[in-house]
Amino acid sequence: MLAHLVLELESKMIGEAGSEMKMVYLNAVPRDHYGYNDMTSAEERVRVFNGLLEKAEDRFQPEKIFVACGSLSALLDEVPYVQKHRNKVQGIGWIGRQLLTEAIQEKPDAPFFVFATPVTVSEGLYSVTGLRGIQRPQVYIEQPCPGLANQISSKLEERAIFAEIMECCQKALESAESNFRFNPHQHPIVFLGCTHYSFRADLFVEAFSELGFPRVTLLDPVPASALSLAQDQFFSEGTDGIRIEFISPYRLPDVEQKTIATLLDQISPITAEAFRSGRVMPELAD
Repeated sequence: MLAHLVLELESKMIGEAGSEMKMVYLNAVPRDHYGYNDMTSAEERVRVFNGLLEKAEDRFQPEKIFVACGSLSALLDEVPYVQKHRNKVQGIGWIGRQLLTEAIQEKPDAPFFVFATPVTVSEGLYSVTGLRGIQRPQVYIEQPCPGLANQISSKLEERAIFAEIMECCQKALESAESNFRFNPHQHPIVFLGCTHYSFRADLFVEAFSELGFPRVTLLDPVPASALSLAQDQFFSEGTDGIRIEFISPYRLPDVEQKTIATLLDQISPITAEAFRSGRVMPELAD
C-alpha cells in the first residue's frame, strides 16, 4: 500500500524547502513463520498487536497510523492502544467496506466474491452483515485463502502463484453454485481483502476468465486507500520530498526480501529501494 501512496504523494510535491515527509513502514509480524494468521486466538492477536503499537508510539511518536493489513484492521476496535488514540489510527477495512457498499448499491444483482486471509474472514471484517444501508446480495461469498499471502511474498514465479489463486477461485465458485442460485451470465465482483493479493490482482482476473468469466469488476482497497490518504487533510499541503524507512522486528528471509523488493519495484522504485535498506529492531517484538 505504501508504494501506491508514494506515487500519489509524488504527484503533489510542491518544492518548498523544509517540508520533507517521513513515513515509517513497520512490519507488524512478530517473528518469522509466526504471523497473526498462525495465532490461536483473537486475544493473542490483540495482545501482540497492541504491544507493537505501544512500542512504536514510544519509539516514533507517529502523527498518523494507517493499518494496511486486513487481518489487523479487523481487530482495531479491540486494541487498547487504538481506543486511546482513535483520532490517529485508521485501518484499510474502512475503505474496503466502503468499496463493497458502493458496489452493492450500484450492482445489487451481481455475485460478490471476497477473497481474504482466514483471520480476516473469521473476524468478519468484510462480512455482508457489517455493511450498512444495503440489502444482502443473492450471492456473497467470503473465501479464505490460507497461505496465499505468504506464497505471494516469497515466490516470483507466476505459475505457482496462479495455481494457488485458481484453487481459491474454484472453491469460491463452487460455494456460490452449491449454496445460491447462480447465474453464470452475470459479471462477478471480485474483492481483494488482503494487501498482498493486490500484487497479483491480474492473476485473479485471469483465473476467473479461465473459469468462464472473462469479465469481472475488480475491487482493490490498496490503491483506493492510497488515493484516500493522499487526499486527506494530513497531506493537503504537499511535500518537497519523501523519506521512507522500513523496519521489521526480525530479518526477513532472503527469498522474501528479493520477492517483495521486485514486486515493489514494479510500482515505486523509491519504495523498493527503501525496503532494501530496511532495519531490524528486535526490541519491537513481543
